[in-house]
Amino acid sequence: TITFSTAVINPYLAFVSMGQVSAPVTFFFGDSFTVLSNNNAGCDAYWGCGSYSVSGNNLTGNEFSGTIQFQGVYDQLSFRFDPGENWHGVTVGADGVVPEPATMTLLATGLVGLASARRRRKMS
Repeated sequence: TITFSTAVINPYLAFVSMGQVSAPVTFFFGDSFTVLSNNNAGCDAYWGCGSYSVSGNNLTGNEFSGTIQFQGVYDQLSFRFDPGENWHGVTVGADGVVPEPATMTLLATGLVGLASARRRRKMS
């Protein structure tokens, strides 16, 4: 489970070298995702061309390198994978963060203060 310190919008997972050419690895996610990029044609993975398949919320990779994206607001992403392997990399990103309620309150208070100051100037 990856837990974010602040809720994020539309998180991404970028994989490098998931599975081996002859030994696939499957990631099991709780939510659906979209595959945004992959190395099927470019052969840019360290150990050669990769491939992948999607079945429901599961991603299976054979030397897969690419990026997937989840839609929505997330506090955490949970997944498991099988089988384990010696190494593969995952980088996490997001389109943005959800402002905390205190931040929104502070912003609203500041805007009200600016509006009041402007109104006073016009009255003077």
